[in-house]
Order: sequence, then C-alpha cells, then structure tokens
Amino acid sequence: MANTIILKGCGVRQEAIGSGVIKPGYLVALDSNGKFVAHASAKAPASKRFAVENDLQGKGINDSYANGDLVQANVMLPGDEVQAYLKSGEDVDVGELLESAGDGTLQAYTDGVPLAIAKEAKVASGAELIKIEII
Repeated sequence: MANTIILKGCGVRQEAIGSGVIKPGYLVALDSNGKFVAHASAKAPASKRFAVENDLQGKGINDSYANGDLVQANVMLPGDEVQAYLKSGEDVDVGELLESAGDGTLQAYTDGVPLAIAKEAKVASGAELIKIEII
C-alpha cells in the first residue's frame, strides 16, 4: 500500500472545516454549512472529492481528521487514481464499477451513480483502502 491517497493525477485541492471524523481516502461532500462531511447519500451523485492526508501537519494516511479540523480534499478528474475506502464486507474484482456507500466509503455498483473503477481485487473484512480510477 502506498503512503499517499493520490496515486496518479492531482485534481483540485480544496480545504474546509470538517464535521465529524473524516479519514484520508473518504469520499467527502460539502454540507449546508460549507463543512466537509463523509458523503452520506448511498448510490447518489458525488463530486469525486476525496480527503487526503494532512501532510501539512506531518500526518499520514492512517491519521483521521477530528471534528472541527481543517480538512484537505482533492476533487479528482477522470483517469486520476487514488486510494479510497471500500465498505466493510464488499468483495470487488479489478475493473468493477464502484459507487458511494453513503458513509464516506465506496461499494460495488448496484444501480446508483458509478464514480470509479476498482484497480485491484479486494475483499474488505473491515473498511479498507483500495486503489481506484476515477471515471
């Protein structure tokens, strides 16, 4: 596993105060107060904005942002590759489409809005990072 969330590409960096605990690799959205929250609508459209590690504070991909922290996130573009969290219990193969699971993680595509393609096979026994390509 790489020690960074962004693997290829760079996207557009954004910063906002976080509401709730946010892990680097979470799909995040802006709430009505302009704060970053874990994307909370399963299968729904999303801006493809992923929280990244807080490297300005010397933190890595395993260091969560606490409620009220300034969160860094990148809006990723098609073809960019990142490590994102796969929902616990998901079993995906390389090339499988992924959608929002509604808790900051991704899940195998069912009938929602596809956001990414799995770049590796993964069986998530807990929420785990998986390499994905943005579509």
